[in-house]
Amino acid sequence: MSAITTHVLDLSSGEPAKGMGVTLEIYMVDRGWVKLGEKVTDADGRVRDLLKTGAALDPGHYRLTFEVGEYFRARATPRSTPRSRSSSRCATPRSGITCPCS
Repeated sequence: MSAITTHVLDLSSGEPAKGMGVTLEIYMVDRGWVKLGEKVTDADGRVRDLLKTGAALDPGHYRLTFEVGEYFRARATPRSTPRSRSSSRCATPRSGITCPCS
């Protein structure tokens, strides 16, 4: 399993958000935001492999971007927000951290 995963629920339907684009980035002082991975949620609303299995999770400032606008547009329920971002600093990588976003 990847060091960073995500699980997206569509609160308007109460179901997993199948088919939503998700991008993982890390902030680098000399380069700005650098893309580490880009995937689409599975039938359970999860992305389990944003990083390659076994890849080290370095301390840093990470950001997940969720393509909510495209997700809802594909379901004929457009929203005014094209994407949602959640960022978190990881000082000491460890398992089991949950970062909720809305």
